Amino acid sequence: MNQYFVGVISCLFVLLIILITFAPAENGIVESVTVHSRGGGDDYGTPLCSKDGGCRESSTEPTPRTVFSVRSPQQMAQWIKTQNHNRRKAEAVFRKSSVDVLFLGDSITEYLTGTSLGQACCDDQKRSFDKAWVGSNVLALGLSGDQTQHLLWRISGEGGELNVGEATTIKRVVINIGTNNLGVGMTPSMAADGVVKVVETVTKLLPNAEVWVEQIFPRGRLQQSVASANARIRNHINSRMPSSVRISTCGKYFVNAEVKHESEASWTVDRAYLPDELHPNGPGVKLWMDCLKSDMNI
Repeated sequence: MNQYFVGVISCLFVLLIILITFAPAENGIVESVTVHSRGGGDDYGTPLCSKDGGCRESSTEPTPRTVFSVRSPQQMAQWIKTQNHNRRKAEAVFRKSSVDVLFLGDSITEYLTGTSLGQACCDDQKRSFDKAWVGSNVLALGLSGDQTQHLLWRISGEGGELNVGEATTIKRVVINIGTNNLGVGMTPSMAADGVVKVVETVTKLLPNAEVWVEQIFPRGRLQQSVASANARIRNHINSRMPSSVRISTCGKYFVNAEVKHESEASWTVDRAYLPDELHPNGPGVKLWMDCLKSDMNI
């Protein structure tokens, strides 16, 4: 009899977990994603890319984060929660008004909102960003740690962050993505091809918007890879893209003055603006926004 009740309770528990995990939101979009794994349940923390150049995710194929691109089940849950928040925030904005500038990207973009995977941080970055765009309707959709393939998924139909209604006008889009592809060991060509795929997707979804593509910001020990990826990005965009797509070179303001006129592969990061050699601080965000506004003639 005891075994019978144990079996019943176990079945009810499994059913409850399924209902919680896959319960649809009020708007019918599932508040969860499938956790992708090619092994058992212990794949968290397995390197995304191996030393021989093989990677478990493709930079050009949309995918949510997988066990290979998060460190733990807790981080996966936080990514899902933050992505859902981004989608709902975007839907609310798109229903009500046009957007002057839409920012898409990773942690560099998320920091502009004062969060990292939804957790409060980065007050200086948020203050500089908000001050730069007083009087404008701007929206920043970033997720810390994301790579090109994750942003592709987020702006696809399933991710839902660019489900734009016909009444919504998005005037300009700023794309800043790709540094994390290099950070996990993807080649410069993989990272660049992912960036180009994001740009192609955005131009199809928002054909009337001006698109500004940030070259990958300078990044310490990865600078040679950054320079190679940026050269490929420039070549693809200049040869393939319509005139509404422009290259932004605002990253040059984060380079030490003594090497600014040398080849990009030789650049070193000015820690006054990128203290961790990756993310702009408050003054760095101000430089970046001033540069963008000048490029956009705003």
